[in-house]
Amino acid sequence: MSSICALILKASTVKYLRGWYMRKVVSVPENSTATLGSVEGDLHVGEGSTIKAEEGLERITVSGFVRCEGDCSFECSLTAESLDGRDGNILIRGDLSVSASIRIREGELHVTGNLSAKTLDVEKRVIVEEDLSVEKVDVGGSLEVGGDTKALDLDVGGSYKASGNAEVESIDVGGSVDVKGTTRGSRIDVGGTFRGTGPVEVTKIEVGGSVDVEAAVKVGDIDVGGRVRVKGGEIKKSIDV
Repeated sequence: MSSICALILKASTVKYLRGWYMRKVVSVPENSTATLGSVEGDLHVGEGSTIKAEEGLERITVSGFVRCEGDCSFECSLTAESLDGRDGNILIRGDLSVSASIRIREGELHVTGNLSAKTLDVEKRVIVEEDLSVEKVDVGGSLEVGGDTKALDLDVGGSYKASGNAEVESIDVGGSVDVKGTTRGSRIDVGGTFRGTGPVEVTKIEVGGSVDVEAAVKVGDIDVGGRVRVKGGEIKKSIDV
């Protein structure tokens, strides 16, 4: 384990399969700074704390889960099994790579690099400045992606903005969707407005407000409560306005 500033190292007992084993936990106290390389076990970060990578490293690697209480920041990339946050915002200055789940309750997530995980569940806002690659996305507030989005299921309560391409099987957004690149998938369901700067290739679009696509479309059905404007392409079945 790397050198640690103001850390408490302890062991916790976790039930695993048929037996028991001792799992190490590195705890970072509130309002402190820790310098790490790799953690064999779990990492608990107290409110107002900052995590930095050892000199010469661009990321820290945690073999178990990372738990953040309150506002926490990582001045480096982070790789972990899972990430859990509560009652605060988490900032990752780099890439965030999680093999299982990300869950943040009563908080936000901001990643300045790429984000990859199996599931992403955040109650408030998510900002990913580069690419997002997640199987299932569930965001209660807004989602902003600076690069490309790849997902099977994307559910956002407020707004979804993507500066790159969106390859998403199912998009379900309560407010508005704005995609600058190409949109590909099966279904788009938006309560307010959908705007696509690039081509749109989906099976069905259902929008409560308006649809505005500034490029060619390849769509099966469009069901819109307000106005539809597209610049060419093909609508195979029907338009219901």
